Amino acid sequence: MASKPIFIDDVIAPQTGRALNFQATIQSYVNTYNTKLVKDIKMHCLKYKNDYILHVLIPSSKNADYIDKIFYDCVLQFYPINKQSLNDMTIRNYGIKVFCNAHSWIYTFTYIFNKSGNIPSFIGRKYLSNMAVKEEPKKTNPFGLFGIDRIVYSAMHYIMENTAFRKNRIELFSVMVKTPDELIKSVMTQDEKIQQVALEDKKLKLKREGDKKKASKVKLKSGIKAKQDRQDNLMSKMKSNMKSELSNNSLKQNKSGKSPFESTLKKRK
Repeated sequence: MASKPIFIDDVIAPQTGRALNFQATIQSYVNTYNTKLVKDIKMHCLKYKNDYILHVLIPSSKNADYIDKIFYDCVLQFYPINKQSLNDMTIRNYGIKVFCNAHSWIYTFTYIFNKSGNIPSFIGRKYLSNMAVKEEPKKTNPFGLFGIDRIVYSAMHYIMENTAFRKNRIELFSVMVKTPDELIKSVMTQDEKIQQVALEDKKLKLKREGDKKKASKVKLKSGIKAKQDRQDNLMSKMKSNMKSELSNNSLKQNKSGKSPFESTLKKRK
């Protein structure tokens, strides 16, 4: 159990008390989001008891080159910290727990999230890399921050753009999953995702060397392939009319190319 809850701002606009400026980093994330990611992002929601659990699938920025596309799992557990937040129309004041299997998050944030109890309660130890759990990220995260990471930021950006963190809009993304244990059946462990990406990089290298036939024969291990198949099946089950539902009840689209959190970032300077 977390000794202290963390919130949305801790993940997307961390305050360090130091002369660190994340504006350029955030803008680069937004540019990549708009040009390479947003059209292929998938999300589904499980409302479980009082929690909102969001599973966001973020495509690799290298998918245009990969033979088989890579999607990183970002699992966000939003939970009420008191009666007031429970009764709010949004989850903005909920505590948040995070799991991600993107390489950048694994070796920068797994240690601090795990140590502080801010990994989702239903994510078992087997989902975490042994190395990431045991080795403090002194080089990649010397201040022990909870953010920022490109994949998790992209997930939060997508939620903000499509739901503004409003509960009734988040529930539009519900799918036929009834428990957290059922939800994570399609989520790869950190080690499995590392293996999958390494394999795809190997296939890409072979393709660039002109050996497409050999590249096509490189296969995932059966256990990882089974999870990939479950994830593909889940994505196909997502509401086909989701885009029309959202457009009929749409939020104002962010056409500026700026972060939808910009007002929050300015407030916290």
